[in-house]
Amino acid sequence: MWLVRWIKRFILAVQFMTKIPISLQLDVDEQDFAQSMLFYPVVGLIVGALMTAAYYIFSLTASGLLPPVAAVLSGVAVTGAFHLDGLADVCDALLSNKDKRGMLAVMKDSRIGTGGAVAIASILILKIAALSEMSGNAAYDALLLAPVLGRTGIVTAAAISRYARAEGGLGQHFIDKTDWLQMLWTAVIALAIAVPVIGYAALVLLAAELLTSVSFTKYMEFKIDGMTGDTLGAACEITEAVVLLIFVVSM
Repeated sequence: MWLVRWIKRFILAVQFMTKIPISLQLDVDEQDFAQSMLFYPVVGLIVGALMTAAYYIFSLTASGLLPPVAAVLSGVAVTGAFHLDGLADVCDALLSNKDKRGMLAVMKDSRIGTGGAVAIASILILKIAALSEMSGNAAYDALLLAPVLGRTGIVTAAAISRYARAEGGLGQHFIDKTDWLQMLWTAVIALAIAVPVIGYAALVLLAAELLTSVSFTKYMEFKIDGMTGDTLGAACEITEAVVLLIFVVSM
């Protein structure tokens, strides 16, 4: 039964984090949602593989910005802009000049303001620009691993934080039930994916993920006394961008 339970949690992670059509109705509870986070690096690998495939296909017939643009937009498509939406909500809140309660209310608003729109455009441009600076296999390695580390960052942020909303919310299922052990295992899984690709340089990426996630989490705790589902999505996007920039610098 334990194998069936973990397969169910893997499917749940894919269903929740992507738009990949898996039309299975799963009987899950809050614990399943929390434990499914162990598979987030694997979900990142799936996303990264699709982005890498898009980059390769377009690079066969075009050069310049087209392959990076295709790769980044394919990532947006397969995730349904899930984490970008969180980043936009967080930036709208931070730029609203409101107190904690006001910023949390802004995050809950489904509309995207100027700050959110600028944040989405900026992160996409940054990713495309970073990829355009890479040559050889670096772009493929970066595209494959950035989503892995980004989703590892979600687990790190959830494990070291508390939920910010007193009234609860979807993000609470993840943040309140994620502990240091899950964070450690997720890091091990991320390394198991990254080491065969880039060797022990994967430790640098994991260190960068940890530093980025911890720094962002502490900043959000200062601003709103904790984390939410939106801030977890923002942590993923920011970590992905940091990983891409590390690849550019390392070249």
